[in-house]
Amino acid sequence: MDIFGTAVTATGIIYKFLVACGEFSSDAKSLAARFKWDLTALEAIRGYLGSQNWDANPESQQAQLLKETATYLDGFADEVQRSLKKIEREGWLKTTINRLLWEARQKDLEKMQTELQYWTDRFGVRVLALPDGVRNVIRASMALQGAPATVQSNQKLLDFTRLASNSDTKRLRAAEMYRDGTEMSKKIEEWGDISFIPFEDGDKQLIFATWNVPLSVAHGSPQFEKIKADVCVLSAALNYLDPAAGVRLLKVDYCFYHQDSHQFLLAQVAPCSTASMMTLGEMISNSAFPETEAALDERLKLAHKLAEAVVFLHAAGFLHKNITSSSAVALRKSRPRRAKRPASTSGPNALKPPPPRPLDEVYLMGFELVRGIESRTYKEGTAVFGPEPTTGGDDAVQRVDSASIWTRAIYMHPERLKGADSPKYQKSHDIYSLGVVLLEIGLWEPLQVAASTRGGPDERDVPKTWPAGLQALATAPAGLASRMGQRYQGVVEWCLSRVGDDGIEQVEFLQNVLDPLEDMSRALA
Repeated sequence: MDIFGTAVTATGIIYKFLVACGEFSSDAKSLAARFKWDLTALEAIRGYLGSQNWDANPESQQAQLLKETATYLDGFADEVQRSLKKIEREGWLKTTINRLLWEARQKDLEKMQTELQYWTDRFGVRVLALPDGVRNVIRASMALQGAPATVQSNQKLLDFTRLASNSDTKRLRAAEMYRDGTEMSKKIEEWGDISFIPFEDGDKQLIFATWNVPLSVAHGSPQFEKIKADVCVLSAALNYLDPAAGVRLLKVDYCFYHQDSHQFLLAQVAPCSTASMMTLGEMISNSAFPETEAALDERLKLAHKLAEAVVFLHAAGFLHKNITSSSAVALRKSRPRRAKRPASTSGPNALKPPPPRPLDEVYLMGFELVRGIESRTYKEGTAVFGPEPTTGGDDAVQRVDSASIWTRAIYMHPERLKGADSPKYQKSHDIYSLGVVLLEIGLWEPLQVAASTRGGPDERDVPKTWPAGLQALATAPAGLASRMGQRYQGVVEWCLSRVGDDGIEQVEFLQNVLDPLEDMSRALA
């Protein structure tokens, strides 16, 4: 329990210090607001844990809760303490904060604020993964100014997903997301290729994701209307995403039906001025290992941000169901125009090549980046592996042949490749799919290429053998350990070892995936 007392005390002191600095710095004022929320959350957690009888059963779920929450806050409290000691060492707490002191110490203060900002944001993400017992306690503080955008956005998404499917509020919200697609379809046709260049819609740039309708489903039929309702609910949920949260998920603005391609399009708002986009899979194929331009630190940051997006979704009771390297989109930011200079190839006026573009602007989409009608697949349902046609007329169960293994099936948990016998989709299936994507990021080459050269899974094998094949690929001599390190390899192995009935808690995912990836990324940063 001491960790909570320490964190509360130190956070409270630094909060007062930042409030004083806020008179001269908008950054300090903003950070003070964040710390006010952190202080409220810490006090609420400490009060909740203090009310429990831990001695009665030290192995109980509540006792484990104490241990797990302490793990979350350990790094946060340590960083706050270090910053507090720095303030005390410099004697700032004993000095009246005035403009002269602020100007003299501004660089030191801004550096401290940057560190604290990181940990404040980090704590916000951790709150998403706390068990419901704790989250419910601190929910009252959500309206407090300074609650991180990550937490606020996640809570709105959680509240929406918890509404009953027949809730009037949910139905109305979903219906508001749907637009008639006639005019938009014409604009798209005039625009041209929307799979590579974002669509300009007024002052917004839109990136379209698809939800394909099986060819056997007629427009206006009951099955079509059910798919439409599901698309609208998904769109309404993803509309709660706040770009300010910094989570690598794209906010959906609206959805509509594109009749020519027989698919629904989800209009997602580009989070920054974007020149072009491509899928993560395409990016890896275009600069595969060993000639890759992707630095190790950028790949680690990319892996961490995608894992963080999964934490965000799961904390809101939302399952993605389609995590592949094709459902992650890499955005290329628009470059500011540079002043014209003589086209000299040497000397001080020589034109220098533009700096390399970072890889961290990769976002996990709801479904795949829009592609042509020839590449349609229905992503939501289960699948059956093999060449025989699907029987029974169930369009939610799709036949997967060897041609589509490396674009879809290899990312699916084998339990989801049993057709109608597939179990209910669970978090562990998402985590498994994330593990396959992390393997591909680590190797930085298409899985099919890696498997053919280093003895990975074979499309001729039955799906239940694929996890072992992927594990072998991860542990191969020229595999992850040599390219990303043993710790990264351990993260991938943990994800690929998940089974459907794991009953995985958020804390396990944080400790085994998010924390290691974050530590590795931060160490290189």
